[in-house]
Amino acid sequence: MTNAIMKWLVVLCLLIIIAQPVSAKLYFINVHIVNDGMNSNAFVNVWDGSSLIDSGPANSDGVRSVYLVEGHFYHITASGYNRYGEFNSIAPTNDDNIDIYTS
Repeated sequence: MTNAIMKWLVVLCLLIIIAQPVSAKLYFINVHIVNDGMNSNAFVNVWDGSSLIDSGPANSDGVRSVYLVEGHFYHITASGYNRYGEFNSIAPTNDDNIDIYTS
């Protein structure tokens, strides 16, 4: 095989590896009030590093739905009713719920 063909094969292999899609999964961020049920007044911010990727209110059940990448690290904050809580961890790979407790 010539050098030119080998170079093109290497480039093709690298493009195939790089182009692998990263799929997002729907997660439910459940905002609890410590010892008092769900925080239906919560406002949720989702950070990926220094980038704010989602922001908005939880629904009347205290839940905000957001697409996240499994196994990726996120910083999530929730506040409402003069309470605050955080999640600083990797999005779970075996569950679609993330619980935040505000106090």
